[in-house]
Amino acid sequence: MASNASTSVWEEFINTKVINILDTLISCYLLLFTTVVGIVGNSVTLIVLCRIGFKDASNIILLSLAGVDLFFLIQLFIRKLSYVIEIFDSFYAEIYRSYTVCYLYVFDLAPVLISISHIVVISTERLLAVFFPLRVCQWFTRKSVTMTLISVYLTWIIALQPWVYSHRRVEWGYNANYNRTYTYLVFTEWYISNAEILTFFGYIIINSVTGMFCLLVATMSCAIAYRLHILTKRRSTMTFKTVVKNSDLDLKVSRMLLVVCVVYCFCNIPSFVIYFGYYTFPVTVKHFELNNFLRHLEEVFMALNCTANFFIYVLMSSKFHGTVIRTFHVQKS
Repeated sequence: MASNASTSVWEEFINTKVINILDTLISCYLLLFTTVVGIVGNSVTLIVLCRIGFKDASNIILLSLAGVDLFFLIQLFIRKLSYVIEIFDSFYAEIYRSYTVCYLYVFDLAPVLISISHIVVISTERLLAVFFPLRVCQWFTRKSVTMTLISVYLTWIIALQPWVYSHRRVEWGYNANYNRTYTYLVFTEWYISNAEILTFFGYIIINSVTGMFCLLVATMSCAIAYRLHILTKRRSTMTFKTVVKNSDLDLKVSRMLLVVCVVYCFCNIPSFVIYFGYYTFPVTVKHFELNNFLRHLEEVFMALNCTANFFIYVLMSSKFHGTVIRTFHVQKS
């Protein structure tokens, strides 16, 4: 019995050490590298799309999406700097982490939800574009798209107000491990008194909405892919070429935006696996080290999603690629 108990403790220790090592590799190296690449990529995307102009409604959506993704990556980079600080001083790293978690939490959640809503708008616009090419320009005008995006921003900002500076606060107290004053994160009295409602809204409603959005995007992506397959076959006829020319339906743009939607669905799979794991296997998944590891792994996929769009545009849009070259090309003297 004693041997089995010691073996169990040793296995738990090994598993914890492995999880901590993987968590450090993800948070300190992979995530920081991904965010830096994404910040540069989305900054370039904003510059290029501004140069291309706002005549096309799709450009307005992509410009707004790049701005939201850039904001998310910047705040994620700021929060993950705590792992760099921890290499030099764990005490100050924990203080830094307490303040960033307390005051940047809502700025982590809001851009993710707004970005997801942008993908829904993109998939809806492309679905109508491939099925109703002659009428989509009447439905998705610059004005209607702008008003839709403003509504998306306002909806999520208002919905997340309970988490703005009323969720947690930082307090200082004595810590025996460091033998000095230390920071602690505590829930506010207002949050504790409304914890049941806020927990239901935060973990059930928001996760359910994002899940439904992902399912909706996946369904529309399948319909778009099927329609594009049919249109590509028909495009060999001269009659259809004329129809396509008159309707301004660009199959290349549709394919590019379809890839954006597919990448979004792929990168959000871990979020839903983790979400269902919390409620299906509460004893195992809610282990502290494993919980942190899964949460950071989820952030990696979110960062990859925000970073990937720039490379999709460059590889699949000759117009975007050409504008990038012209914008940053340095002529030899």
